[in-house]
Amino acid sequence: MVTSGQVVVFLGEAATLERMSKQTNDYRRVVFLPPDAEGAGLAGGVADSRILDMQFKNHQIQFRTEADRAAVAVIAQSYYHRWKAEVDGVPTRLWRANYAFPAGVVPTGRHGVTVRYGSWALHLCLGLSGLTALGGGGGGGGRRGGRRGWGTRPG
Repeated sequence: MVTSGQVVVFLGEAATLERMSKQTNDYRRVVFLPPDAEGAGLAGGVADSRILDMQFKNHQIQFRTEADRAAVAVIAQSYYHRWKAEVDGVPTRLWRANYAFPAGVVPTGRHGVTVRYGSWALHLCLGLSGLTALGGGGGGGGRRGGRRGWGTRPG
């Protein structure tokens, strides 16, 4: 799920946790962002913003937005610094919203957003796994030299 159009409140980590511990928050209407997000061009108040055509895939989230002014899109996914976002193909920053979720600024108008999990270690492991599969298990399976297979005794 992706939400957008909430009123943005800029708070540090401790203040965010304290504020979130109060059960009077309506997260459909408010989002807490760190103070360094203040320079992202967000105006005060609620934006008229809609999320369209959401697609969740392994390691990738895509959606379109339509907003009357810059707004924050909050993704219901655990925040991790390896998530990378693009708006219309241009890299954009993700912040930790509500202490737990990735969120990015979407500009006024209609835009396409793609968020990918960008771990070089994951891609390396997948690549090595693929090479191993193509190479017959890296020499660890099947018959060796055409003479003996695994589990047979010489003789």
